[in-house]
Amino acid sequence: AWIITQGIETLSLRMERHCENSMKIALHLRNHPNVAWVRYPGLPEDPQYEKAQKYLKGTGGPIVIFGIKAANAQGAKEAGKKFIDSMKLFIHVANCGVYRLSCYFRIGLTANSLTLTFQCVYAR
Repeated sequence: AWIITQGIETLSLRMERHCENSMKIALHLRNHPNVAWVRYPGLPEDPQYEKAQKYLKGTGGPIVIFGIKAANAQGAKEAGKKFIDSMKLFIHVANCGVYRLSCYFRIGLTANSLTLTFQCVYAR
């Protein structure tokens, strides 16, 4: 109970920082030449922007999702491996149910091209 109380006392401050940092990450990725698309509700071009303004108090939340450009499935797998292997701050996980900086990926088809999809969870 004592540990839970300590965590709750600083939760709002931590979430504020997580959201600020997620916006910085989304802005950086949006302009990166190897990134096909970025989904972050704090960006005005995101389809969920209006809802984020209403329900997330003007933030986009702590989760950033993006796709890495790739010509085909094999290229997507190689790009994903290279990306995951180069991670220094985030950990690679199979799901987003962790409490640390984490990242997981899947290969998926978009309407226009094959991209490698990454979901980077800044914090939980």
